[in-house]
Amino acid sequence: LTSIEAAAELAREAGVPPAAVAMAGLKDRQGITIQHMSIHRGPVVSLRRGDLQIETVGRLPEEVSSEKSSGNAFELVLRGLEGPELAALRTGLSDVRRDGLINYFDDQRFGNLRHGQGWIALDLIRGETERALKELLAAPSRADDQRTAAFKNGLRRAWGDWKACRELAGRGGAHHSVFEHLKKAPDDFAGAFARVATRLRLIHLYAFQSHLWNRAVAALVREMTPIEERIVLQGQEGPLVFSAGPLELPPTFRLPGARLADVNERERALLADALAALRL
Repeated sequence: LTSIEAAAELAREAGVPPAAVAMAGLKDRQGITIQHMSIHRGPVVSLRRGDLQIETVGRLPEEVSSEKSSGNAFELVLRGLEGPELAALRTGLSDVRRDGLINYFDDQRFGNLRHGQGWIALDLIRGETERALKELLAAPSRADDQRTAAFKNGLRRAWGDWKACRELAGRGGAHHSVFEHLKKAPDDFAGAFARVATRLRLIHLYAFQSHLWNRAVAALVREMTPIEERIVLQGQEGPLVFSAGPLELPPTFRLPGARLADVNERERALLADALAALRL
């Protein structure tokens, strides 16, 4: 389960809306993870099943938030390595310890592409608010379970009939306020989008921000690396470029956003090029 899916289960057990569950950061489903969540004045909750365990560990004076997190710790398990691969891995790890490794955003950040939604934030930037809303709520995905697939299929068929969509949302237990708003203001897609859970909207903003960062950094590495030393891996959102040898890169590269006044001209130009590729 993703953090959002686990939080929805916790909300159901506690009898509160999903938005009432607070957490510090998001985890994807690729791993066995432990995460703290909180509910304001929430009840004691205990749940054990195959893929999820919830237990109440205590109370605290304020909700869990990312500001309270000092970071994550990970243990990675690699399986099925043959002898030569293991030898190469050990050599490669020593190189990484010495030279570092470019910290590209990998496929887990881009669930929007895996689920066929495209770049929701880009649709919003271009003013295609109805498209952004429809792709966010109703885009079909091979990862959907039967219930979710049926819900999305129903939304796509009923799209534009906001009363019918509201009834579907009521039965599906999601996005009621979005379609309640459209019933009253049928053309106000921006107002409807603002009623999507903040956590979900932020995921799509962060995905697009991370895509621009990857494109800018890949362009920088390509520019600084002789062609015979380039290693190119195909990521879900585009090619990720590495150097076979040491590379004198800046230690940090700012994420695109509002606070770039102190960023040097080269980095600004790379981010501008990444936007220009999208006609922005």
